[in-house]
Formats: sequence, structure tokens, C-alpha cells
Amino acid sequence: VNTGSTLSNVILMPVSVYVISQSGWRSMFFLFAIITWVVVLIPSITLMRRRPEDMGLHPDGDDPNSTNANSEEILTKQEPVWTRREAMRTSAFWLVSISFAVASFAFQGINISMAPYMQDLNYGDAMVASALFFRAVVMTIGLPIMGLIAEKAHYASVRLFPFALQGTGSMLFLFGENPVILFIGLAIYGLGVTGIGVTQEVIWANYFGRYSLGRVRSAGFVATFGAGATGPVFMNLVYDLLNSYKPAFMLFLLFFFAASILIIFAKPPKPPRFINV
Repeated sequence: VNTGSTLSNVILMPVSVYVISQSGWRSMFFLFAIITWVVVLIPSITLMRRRPEDMGLHPDGDDPNSTNANSEEILTKQEPVWTRREAMRTSAFWLVSISFAVASFAFQGINISMAPYMQDLNYGDAMVASALFFRAVVMTIGLPIMGLIAEKAHYASVRLFPFALQGTGSMLFLFGENPVILFIGLAIYGLGVTGIGVTQEVIWANYFGRYSLGRVRSAGFVATFGAGATGPVFMNLVYDLLNSYKPAFMLFLLFFFAASILIIFAKPPKPPRFINV
């Protein structure tokens, strides 16, 4: 799923640049509105299903036709059940929420300012577009790898790994005057972004189960989206005050480090009850 999201950046970025250069911003927004209806909204309404079992699918390795002693366990699975209030009383909920909120704050601040930062470093428009395209390609290629790594999210080292990558990328951006270092930073940072995306999906599902995932995850994402919305404001405020993006990069490096520490201590909570599904 996330591969499709990042692949869209690879495909649509050159398209948007071309449309803007030929017809302007209005035409680009009109084109994207049509694409959203045709490719996203209509298929999601007609094709999307709530869970794999609705399509006759089962978890990997489970054989519903098995005749061994565990066949009843395969056909009847127990899922943990949480109310939103119960989940919010656990330390795991807040550690996970705050970790990804801090990362979102830093990520959105960097993401919105990456192009003007490179322009401040005297890179031309073609170089800026190439660098962002390169990051999108790395993210697309790296997603399956990061997905395999994220399956081991019960290890603390795996949970902190994406945050460490983003922090390393932020550090390398401080030396972005060198194009080689800049591209290495973009590659490492892009892998961190993909790692955050898939790791948080695994953590929320593993910690609170599929049955309660919607109500719990939506509560946690209030902090994530709120922090992400303020990140660009903070980034540009720092620039306006200091006339440089680099102090913000240094602060974001600390934020990623703090998030990596918090996520280490996030342990799966004990479910209050289970339901057979």
C-alpha cells in the first residue's frame, strides 16, 4: 500500500512540474482533482473491504482446511478489545503517540522547506527537482525492505531504526553545500521516512490489535497530525528569525533522537479483554 503512495511521487512529480510550466497552478490542481476522484475515491468506495476475512483470506501460514488438532484455533482467532479510554490509560499509547508526533513535527518541517533550503544553497531548479525525484525513487525502492524490517518491531533496535535514519539525514543536510553529501542525506532520510510509515502501522496493530485499531489509532493520530501541522510553521519561524534553515535542522536532529529514546520504552500493553473473530 505504501509503495503505491511513494510511487505516485515518482510519477506525479514530473507531471506536476510539466503541467505548471505549460498551464500554471490552476490547471495542475484541476488535473489532480480529477485524478483523485478517478484513482482514489471511486475505487475506494467500490473495491475496498474492511478486513482480509471479508474476501476469504487468512493470516499467512494459517490453513483453514487443516485437519490437525489446532484447526479450531485457526478458524477462531482471539483479538484484543480496547475502548479508547482504556488505551489512553496505558503508557504504551502515549509513548507511541508522542514518538510519532515528534517525528511528524520534524518531518513536516523539513519536508516543506527542503526545496527552498536547496535554493538557498544556490542549487538551480533542475537540481532541486532532480534531488526530490531521487528521494522519491529511494523511498519507493526501500519500502519493501523497510517493511520486512518493520515486522521485527518487537525489538527496540528496530523501532528506533527509522528515527535514527531521519536524524542522520538531518545531520547530513547541514553539509548540503556538497552535492554528494546532500544526495546521501536525501537517501538516508528518505529510507527513514518510509521506515516510520510502515513501522507505526505495525506497532499500532501489534500493540492494540486489529479489532480496536481504528478507535485507538485515530486517537493517537490527533497528536501526530497536530504536530505535523506545526512543524512547517516552526521551521519557517526559525528561518525568519535567524535567516538560516540550519539551526532548525540541528533542533530536528535532537527531536528525532528524543523520539527514538521514547519508542524504546514503548512495550505492548496487556489487553483488558479478548473477542473471538
